[in-house]
Amino acid sequence: MQQGRTPGAAARGDAPPLLRPHGLVHGRYAAAPAFDRTALMAASLGAAFGTGLLALIGLAARAAL
Repeated sequence: MQQGRTPGAAARGDAPPLLRPHGLVHGRYAAAPAFDRTALMAASLGAAFGTGLLALIGLAARAAL
């Protein structure tokens, strides 16, 4: 089995390596979307938007009482 490959990929022989060999991103997995900067930014903005929306709903409910 070659380093940087999953056992299943090593068994197939011609599968692409799992690690990205480019730039300053050494040792990061190409299969994991959590390492993509755009995905991380979208996830953090989504969480912030959701928190703000819940706060707005809570304030509106409190004002209605």
